Amino acid sequence: MALLEVKELTKVFSSKKGKVVAVDTVSFTAREGEIFGLLGPNGAGKTTTIRVLATTLQPTSGTAIIAGFDIQQDAESVRQHIGVLTTDIGLYDRFSGRENLQYYGQLYGIDGEKLNSRIQALITQLEMESFIDRRAGKYSTGMKQKVAIARSIIHDPQVIFFDEPTSGLDVLASQTVVRFIKSAKEQNKLVILSTHQMHDAERLCDRVGIIHDGALIAIDTISALRERTGAPDLEDAFLALVKEKNLSGTPDNVVNGTDSSEGDVLKSEDPKYKTVTMLRMASFIVVALGLLALFIPNLPEKTQYFGQALVLIGALGIIVTKTFLKKYKK
Repeated sequence: MALLEVKELTKVFSSKKGKVVAVDTVSFTAREGEIFGLLGPNGAGKTTTIRVLATTLQPTSGTAIIAGFDIQQDAESVRQHIGVLTTDIGLYDRFSGRENLQYYGQLYGIDGEKLNSRIQALITQLEMESFIDRRAGKYSTGMKQKVAIARSIIHDPQVIFFDEPTSGLDVLASQTVVRFIKSAKEQNKLVILSTHQMHDAERLCDRVGIIHDGALIAIDTISALRERTGAPDLEDAFLALVKEKNLSGTPDNVVNGTDSSEGDVLKSEDPKYKTVTMLRMASFIVVALGLLALFIPNLPEKTQYFGQALVLIGALGIIVTKTFLKKYKK
């Protein structure tokens, strides 16, 4: 049975450079008991696609049906039937692992004995007995990842989205994710694995869709894609298909003469980015005011001290915000 039907899904962002098509009329179907890989390099459109399907972004056009519910017409019901795990683990450090799970379970309307039973089942499944009642702030990365997995499926969803779930994890923490994905398939759930890690996709996925410049350029089983390209493995097949697409014409995310990446658009949409950018501008203004106070003749000595303080505070703000913004240039 199809649990996910994506129908000509499109997401267009506006930026100073023009309009950017981050997701370009993407269509595919995925079934229960299947691990479907959404593969592509950073900036290809994978994360935007997941965000639209998870109802955190509105599509520009097109739609998707998840577990029988339309993402545009019944987003609340969609959220009740999906689980989403990203690189942002999202636990409250002051809570224990159990308290985190209780909190998220209550957000989904689960409480009492039903919630306690569900939490205990996940503790056993993910082998969390030894640390679940300790504060999450003291956990190792692997421990946090286990609790994050449990948090994302506390409501026992039919469809689970994994967006780059092993990025930045060590081998042990990555194995936690891999084991869970296999377990979800055995429970007849649909797993959508968004990744640029070809090794993960090759050992886990039943079928894959390759997304490039926002467009889905191929969709099939891994063996079929290898046969089509004559490649020995998925990575080489992926490279051959992307090369074929690049040779066929202009990148699909070019609109009105503009060529930009998904990363540039998502950066401008990030509230943290906006806040830090404003703080950086304010820091420059503070420095300018401080310098002005220092160079105006015949001002009281206290005013000059105040000017020096403004210069120091502003300079510190410029350094701190520059450090934060570096990650957006990668």
